[in-house]
Amino acid sequence: IQNNIFEINDNKSFISELGVYGQGLLQIDGNRFLGGTLVDYRLHLYDSGKIIFTDNISTSFSRFRISVSESVDSTLPNEDMVIIRNNQFNEGSIELSGGSYKARYLIKGNTLDGTSLDISGALSARVQDNTIKNSYGITLQNTNALLERDTLINNKGTGVRVYTTFDYQNMVKDTIRYCLITGNNTDNSSGYAGIVIEDYSN
Repeated sequence: IQNNIFEINDNKSFISELGVYGQGLLQIDGNRFLGGTLVDYRLHLYDSGKIIFTDNISTSFSRFRISVSESVDSTLPNEDMVIIRNNQFNEGSIELSGGSYKARYLIKGNTLDGTSLDISGALSARVQDNTIKNSYGITLQNTNALLERDTLINNKGTGVRVYTTFDYQNMVKDTIRYCLITGNNTDNSSGYAGIVIEDYSN
């Protein structure tokens, strides 16, 4: 799906729900999404499939959810199953989940304005060169993540929240380096900060 302009009614979405199976590839590149909601429910990834979302501009409500199945093939080393790169998102949230600790994500070079990023249960999540502002920042739950050269500025809540449960404490390692994290917690809540490390995170 490339180089289109989608004008979406306010009560409609570009995708309601979609599954990618086998060796399937869902590639969404160079589009503009105007109005409505980007993804109403979620995209599902199975087997050896891949989802690539690149160079898009969304002025829609940018709810973008991807759920990775336990059936995904994690035997290919360093193979990103989901690539989200060089996009502009407006409002909403990006939620990446599932995969029983098999999923590998690359989130690189995006601008998230009012759009938070939540990642859970990932074997690998590389979050690089993104600008995240005016949202609730990044939340990492039970995820091996590398945050590198990201800018988190003027977010309503915590810039980066890292949360690891007891069962994952020996499996998860998160790295945050070369990031600019400033001016967050504009809601001025006592529970928010630039970086919050919770429970068994390291």
